[in-house]
Amino acid sequence: FEITTMNESKVDFDDWSDVDAALKISANDDVPLVIVVVCSRWNPPSMFLASCVQDARATKQLTYARTFIIDYDKGSNAKSVWDHGVSLTPAVLFFFRGETMTVRRTGSADDTKYVGCPTKENIIELFQAARSIASEGKMILHVDF
Repeated sequence: FEITTMNESKVDFDDWSDVDAALKISANDDVPLVIVVVCSRWNPPSMFLASCVQDARATKQLTYARTFIIDYDKGSNAKSVWDHGVSLTPAVLFFFRGETMTVRRTGSADDTKYVGCPTKENIIELFQAARSIASEGKMILHVDF
């Protein structure tokens, strides 16, 4: 049998090859911020995050970044996701001008990703914080939730 969630049908998943293409052009692009949300279809918190990002993309709330929703369990994505240090979902990776941004969370070691499922408001706040620090040329995203 197949495990599905209520939100799965609303999510348009991307392929990691799309991320690669965006990272290659982001160094000289007018939208240099790339945000990658990595989710597992069988995981309700993952699908909640994916659905929130899908809704934000559809309503043009994320025009300041190229956003991608990646299926962690899709075979063609597995190596690339793993190479970026993602072993749990949901996870969010941030890139500025093709370079990986650092995520600094209170009480945790610096990492290349945000792992967890915040509220919808905190998701947008997290993405806006990434945009704000990236626009200042900084590469460390401080997260307090």
